Amino acid sequence: MPRASRQTPAKTLRRLSTFELVVAACALIALGLIAWTAFDALTSGLKIHDTATDFAVALRRIETTARDRNAFLTVRVRPPTLHRPTGYVVEQESAAIDEHDFPKGIAVVGEVTFDPQGVPAAPASFFFRRGRDSLTVVVNSKGEVSIP
Repeated sequence: MPRASRQTPAKTLRRLSTFELVVAACALIALGLIAWTAFDALTSGLKIHDTATDFAVALRRIETTARDRNAFLTVRVRPPTLHRPTGYVVEQESAAIDEHDFPKGIAVVGEVTFDPQGVPAAPASFFFRRGRDSLTVVVNSKGEVSIP
């Protein structure tokens, strides 16, 4: 006669209640939001620096365009709207000739007018801000663009 084998009873998992599932889902969502906020805070300085650098390059290009066209060009920061983030507009005699958007979440303030020689009418500064991070793009009286 065969021997009876000893089997341990299998442990069964119980089903989670609806309340427990909701609590677990909320915990996962909260963890994801915390991770996203931490990532956003860590990369904020890089994003604002990259944006300011790209804008400084664009200002140098606009200076050259003012010389090439022998015209006054004004760079104005456009405030955000419900459907568009902050951006800048290049104007010649109050007519927009170029327009670009900054990445969402970056606030910018500033304005400069370049004369037909590509020199600003007055020194100008553009202030970039995102959260706690800020950066300034400066156009001095000689037309040199820098990020101090």
